[in-house]
Amino acid sequence: NRPQGKILIRVVNYVNSVSDVLSNGLVNLLLEVVNIVIILFFMFYVDVRLSLVILSGVPLSILVIFLIRTRQRRAWQDLSNKSSNVNAYLQESLNGIDITQLFNREVKNHGIFSNLSGAYRTSWIKAVRLNALFPFVVDNLMNMISMAIYAVGLLWIGIENVSLGVILAMGTYALRFWGPILSIANIYNSFVTAVSYLERIFKTLAEP
Repeated sequence: NRPQGKILIRVVNYVNSVSDVLSNGLVNLLLEVVNIVIILFFMFYVDVRLSLVILSGVPLSILVIFLIRTRQRRAWQDLSNKSSNVNAYLQESLNGIDITQLFNREVKNHGIFSNLSGAYRTSWIKAVRLNALFPFVVDNLMNMISMAIYAVGLLWIGIENVSLGVILAMGTYALRFWGPILSIANIYNSFVTAVSYLERIFKTLAEP
């Protein structure tokens, strides 16, 4: 009851994508977490108050994750469905090309494929836009936190035992700290994509 194209993309493409995420994503996630812990240690060692300024953007980034995660998951589910439809129709069209030519359906089949491709493209743009939202927020937070470090540091310089060297060091640590956060955001996007693929894979495995 299932087209060959949908079976192929689930057995081959989805399995390979999930395998890549599990093999590379988990290792990269562990490395980024270790980087964050090391950077936090040096940040608090240099200046606790400016370190808290750097960490002030973390709750906002977590809030963004919770706000978009459901929409992001649904977008990737819809994209995987559209991708299956395109691959299934393409596979069936290639296998049945003799029948297509016999009944002179080239133009009609091309129109159907164009509609499926257009739906896939629209779904892909929506999913990628949601994927890019979190890195966009993190990148802007990183820039605002960096400016806040220099602004607060200059207000405290000479008053709160903050020197110019401390301000410059904490500015560098701010960039170092938010770099791994951005990488974790990209890894998180990969996991969201993998979860939508896993649902399709398990659905196929559950077939009697």
